[in-house]
Amino acid sequence: MRPNNVLYRKCTKESIFRDWLTFLEPFHRMTNREMDVAARILRQYFILKDKIDDLAVLQEVLWTPKSRKDMMASLCMTSAHFQIQLDHLRKKGFLKDDNAIEPRYLPHLSEEPRFHLLVVFDMSTPKRPLRDEPKQD
Repeated sequence: MRPNNVLYRKCTKESIFRDWLTFLEPFHRMTNREMDVAARILRQYFILKDKIDDLAVLQEVLWTPKSRKDMMASLCMTSAHFQIQLDHLRKKGFLKDDNAIEPRYLPHLSEEPRFHLLVVFDMSTPKRPLRDEPKQD
């Protein structure tokens, strides 16, 4: 299947995560500040992922006191405010209860300077009608 619409967005290695979350905003409904925190968590995750192959170890290192301090400092946040934001991100589904990042919010980045996202708009008949559609007799 060949795409019929292509959108280009220039970004940097630092801004890609905020741009990614901004694009996904209709799906997660985060506030701007929550997206800033989530983007910083994603950035830290990918910085560590370049050095750590084991995902369990990566998850542990992501939430070490040093890593948390780095994230809080770059966001100019206190520990209490950062914790509140993490609670909000759990409620919004970005973080799981164990602080793992929900996989659907992890972009599949590679060494390539471009990142491709495929969006499929499925117009086939749903198995059951949506709640806001009028019932047909």
